[in-house]
Amino acid sequence: MTQDQPNKPALNVFTRVPAPDGSSKLGSQIGVGFEHKEGGGYNIILDAVPIPEKGRISLVAFKSEAQ
Repeated sequence: MTQDQPNKPALNVFTRVPAPDGSSKLGSQIGVGFEHKEGGGYNIILDAVPIPEKGRISLVAFKSEAQ
């Protein structure tokens, strides 16, 4: 990210929830991730406290507007 770019979320944060058949699937979106201004990492902002299945949350990249 450069100084002139707006700070838009780069990632969605989801928690996994068990499906009735015992498999897992992506569940509710619980937050977003922003790239560090200096690069090399992300700040994660959670809107809910995750109760992840087996300690797992998923970070999913936003699709670019060109896609």
